[in-house]
Amino acid sequence: MRKKVLLLAMFVGLLLSAIALTLAPIHVPSPLDKICHFAGFSALTAFAILTFDSFFGENSINPFILLTFVFGGFFAAIFEFAQNFVPKRSCDVNDLIVNLLGIAFICVASFLFYSGKKVVKSLQNRPPVTVDIKLAHE
Repeated sequence: MRKKVLLLAMFVGLLLSAIALTLAPIHVPSPLDKICHFAGFSALTAFAILTFDSFFGENSINPFILLTFVFGGFFAAIFEFAQNFVPKRSCDVNDLIVNLLGIAFICVASFLFYSGKKVVKSLQNRPPVTVDIKLAHE
């Protein structure tokens, strides 16, 4: 239970930080801003998926990964659009693309990770394969 609460708190903290950074009148020089966009949305996506997994388990993780990509993209677009109304900030399509790449990277990595875990579990549950070899001269 403690792990669940900690993950949820970290996710909420990251989300609030993303909102605060979106509304902050700061200017980050390129290419550092692209790195920050990618890292921030990657971290937010990773904590969303880890939090879901800790509360609901792996059984329904793949649909959640897809929903995370859709809603993450929606919020990335809203955050980027909101920057039009903040002094020293502007809406940048390249920033939105980098946000989406960060989200997509974690979603694909998570899908491969959880799919791999399922394959390993199914292989572990199979009975061992035995081969009976008889030589012709016996």
